[in-house]
Amino acid sequence: MKSRRRTSIIILVAAFVFLCLISSCGIPTYLVPTVTFTKNSTDPSSFTVSYKGDGVGDTGKVGLLLLYYIGDVTSSEDNKITSKFSSTYKVSTYDGIVVSPEHDTPLYTITATGGETGNVYAFELDNVPVVAPVYTHPMSTEGDFTNVIRFEIIDEDIWMFIDGEKQDVPISINHEIVLSSSDCIRIYAAISVQSSQYSNLYWSSLSNVGYIRVE
Repeated sequence: MKSRRRTSIIILVAAFVFLCLISSCGIPTYLVPTVTFTKNSTDPSSFTVSYKGDGVGDTGKVGLLLLYYIGDVTSSEDNKITSKFSSTYKVSTYDGIVVSPEHDTPLYTITATGGETGNVYAFELDNVPVVAPVYTHPMSTEGDFTNVIRFEIIDEDIWMFIDGEKQDVPISINHEIVLSSSDCIRIYAAISVQSSQYSNLYWSSLSNVGYIRVE
């Protein structure tokens, strides 16, 4: 009799936990869109970003984060840059963490092929650090979108164009970095999605999307 009563109690507790999860406690809901970055085969300073997935409406934000690395990169260095972002910020397919760049400070570093330290920075908006959740630029929150993004150096400032439209302020690099003719600013991009409708903070993988060559 005691065994039967104990079994009944276990069943009741299990049923209560299940009901709690599907009602007041809620079941986690994850948003995992498909984000694709495509380089322009004829213009290295331009790329296309494509987002396929549900929208987040007024309660959420979709942000484009742009990072940079000064200099040409080997395949090994490129892999280190993207892999470190994944392990530090993307973390998993379902849930990542907020990126918090500091002014003129590397977001993270890698060990370059020659053994020296390579710095990965976040572009700033007119010398002001970008912040979550919109980062370098807010993107559409309505679901599927495709945008063409291009960079151009005008009067020593770096300007971003989205679908041909010049943005309001330039994006800037660490003011302590002195660039010389033919230097390469390697550009990396990732998409972040945050919304109260979903349980996770989503990050796409970081992608090498092109470069700007200083003339």
